[in-house]
Amino acid sequence: MPVLFPRNLRDYTSVLDFDGVSLENYFELLGKLESEGWPIVDHFRMSPWAPKEDTDRVYRELISGLPLGLTMIALHPTQSGEIESIVPAKAHFRTEEYRLLKDPDFQNFAAAQDIRFIGFRPLRDLLRK
Repeated sequence: MPVLFPRNLRDYTSVLDFDGVSLENYFELLGKLESEGWPIVDHFRMSPWAPKEDTDRVYRELISGLPLGLTMIALHPTQSGEIESIVPAKAHFRTEEYRLLKDPDFQNFAAAQDIRFIGFRPLRDLLRK
């Protein structure tokens, strides 16, 4: 999915496993996609996987510290239920993210930031033009 080709490649490779993947022609491909009008993600962030007691603080820091440009944040909110039996030791990362994203105080905090939140639909619509 070319919309996931971030301009700042280090953002992406620092949180995902790219061992054995050749990135030799990455910037050439990125330039080609951009010249063809593909929306390019400037920055990439992912669920910070914070300990339960740090969730609120860490996510507020994530939101308030976003750089200028189009940033994709890959989140993994999961309602409590099956996830605890699938990955018991790490389930709280996802369930705490779910709780926080539904919290009106956090929603108000996020809305007060100088950020325009969008989903994939606007990017999809750009690709369809």
